[in-house]
Amino acid sequence: MSILYVGAIPVVCGGRSFALYDDCLEYSFALNSWRSSGLVLGGEVYLSGHAQDDLWGLVISGGYNQSGVVGSVLHTEDGTFFDQHTTMVVPAAEHCLAIIDNDR
Repeated sequence: MSILYVGAIPVVCGGRSFALYDDCLEYSFALNSWRSSGLVLGGEVYLSGHAQDDLWGLVISGGYNQSGVVGSVLHTEDGTFFDQHTTMVVPAAEHCLAIIDNDR
């Protein structure tokens, strides 16, 4: 599961519980409930690296899917629309990710 804040609104993307999830959920304080805000590109991925930054938004890399370890790198600024970036040279899962500068 990866967490993004759009303003003060929490958005949670992907993850695994008893099932795999490929969507992002946005919390509504007014309704005290979660609603779907978008789908993660590449589908159901869990135990990925993720980092959040005010300029980049949420960046998600690697993780596991039904086939094994993946090397995708995605980012979203709002939990609705995703951009795909260059694939990781070595696919990884259960790793840390940090944004070290804002050079896009």
